[in-house]
Amino acid sequence: MRVYLDLLLKNEIIQAFRDIDPRNSLGFDGLPSGFFRQHWDVVGLDVIQLCMDLLSGAADMSSVNQTILVLIPKTIDPMTMRHLPPISLSIVIYKIDAKTIGPLYKFRGFVSIQRYALKLDMEKAYDKVK
Repeated sequence: MRVYLDLLLKNEIIQAFRDIDPRNSLGFDGLPSGFFRQHWDVVGLDVIQLCMDLLSGAADMSSVNQTILVLIPKTIDPMTMRHLPPISLSIVIYKIDAKTIGPLYKFRGFVSIQRYALKLDMEKAYDKVK
């Protein structure tokens, strides 16, 4: 059963990574997802293992749990918050884990969901700020 769950988790991590737009903004660490795509043959196995360790609780989430919220002006002279929609700049590894959690939710005993709940919406925060 554990081997099946590990394979499922690896596949979910890879799919989550593929779902991230390679043109996304840099994360807190300065590495865009395009870097990981370009060098997947070198870093791929390490990325998968780190994501698995983070999701299982074997690694400390604080190493990737860093997000910068940036206000981007939509007008030349912004006067209200509507003119300053925020975007979040998160580390790619964090984005992969956040995208992996959804499909794994059905395996409640396998992943500790509570520590991610607060930041899951950060990637789409600009849609919710008023």
